[in-house]
Amino acid sequence: MKNRIIMVQDVQITVSFNEQNDYICISDMAKAKSGESRAADVIKNWLRNRITLEFLGTWEQIYNPDFKVVEFDHFRSEAGLHTFVLSVSEWVEKTNAIGMFVKKGRYGGTFEVDDMSKNRAFDSIMAGLTEAVADAKSNKPLLKRNTVTIAPVKAYSAEEVKQIRHSTGMSQGVFAGYMGVSVKTVEAWETGTNQPSGAASRLLNMMEMDKDLIVRFPFVTDTSEM
Repeated sequence: MKNRIIMVQDVQITVSFNEQNDYICISDMAKAKSGESRAADVIKNWLRNRITLEFLGTWEQIYNPDFKVVEFDHFRSEAGLHTFVLSVSEWVEKTNAIGMFVKKGRYGGTFEVDDMSKNRAFDSIMAGLTEAVADAKSNKPLLKRNTVTIAPVKAYSAEEVKQIRHSTGMSQGVFAGYMGVSVKTVEAWETGTNQPSGAASRLLNMMEMDKDLIVRFPFVTDTSEM
């Protein structure tokens, strides 16, 4: 991979790129907030957060057909516990993730695919890293905690996904467009190779409970001649 340097909000950020993707160095972002000596610890604290893992796992399930969902579910179940620790190298090795990697050397650090960073935006990443810095410096809870009850995410079998798609009258291609995923991802759901992510399962659940959902939210428009 080749490197280039960009300036974002007066912070020097390394971008590593190849023919397919650009990868943003989030280590540079952490250094800007906490200093070079604590950057690695900041990223570890950020990675052990359940919300962070949910986002990373969802992205991988959409764009990475070889992502190991079972390993991801294991990490997700432990995320947030005081005893839970996860490095980027372990995340990549155990789940076969492609959205992040660790690079050694002069322009080394932890890199995250640019598409993922754009989805969250620089300010959101910096805010998360800032919280991780504060968490690393103090054992006190950062936020006031409220207890809420959230309905569990329904797990859909391959046959159930097919039934929901058939009920909409959509082809796999159109259904993939409506769900915001690739056709390969829908094929993986319907063959049982992979399972819908939490966000995708929520949308499937809404489509299952509300037959008029695709009419009220017409993300896909029929442009065929009448």
